[in-house]
Amino acid sequence: IQQLGGKATVEQLTQTCGIPDAAVMRNALTLQEKKLLAIHASVQNIVELTSEAQTYAKNGLPERKLVSAVQELGGKADLKTAAQKADLPSEFTQIALGWAIRKKWAKLDSKTNTLELAADGAAEGCDETLLQHLSKHPQAVLDDLSRDLQQTVDQLKKRKLLTVEPKTTRTIQITPEGKQALAEGV
Repeated sequence: IQQLGGKATVEQLTQTCGIPDAAVMRNALTLQEKKLLAIHASVQNIVELTSEAQTYAKNGLPERKLVSAVQELGGKADLKTAAQKADLPSEFTQIALGWAIRKKWAKLDSKTNTLELAADGAAEGCDETLLQHLSKHPQAVLDDLSRDLQQTVDQLKKRKLLTVEPKTTRTIQITPEGKQALAEGV
């Protein structure tokens, strides 16, 4: 710990010392009882993609694929034709349609079952930005994300595209008594 600046996480100590984290914690607890070390715990919510979301990060969300297909078909197309062009399985067509409409990327004429793109196009959404970020960085700390992306986490969690798990990080720090013991060569 002294070599690491007087303060280190359990992960840093296991890498530096080459001993398992359970052994690090046992020794740290013993030294904490002797008031030579202090152990601090902090909980962070870790955001990760599900396997389905990893596929979407690579190939695009169903609604993006649907809107892109409509765009390729001239900006207006029969829903069934657009879904086939987008290579969407039938069970994802309604999901993609719902999200495209909710995001105001397109409008559906229910009489003719025709999908028409919005005049202002389909700008990349925060959900796509977050998926791309997490595909490059497999884990993110929820509190480190911008406010918009934090709100997007809730949305993607409801879609079962993200998991948010609490992770406890333990930091071990040398106390003044520990520094004195080191100075005395204990």
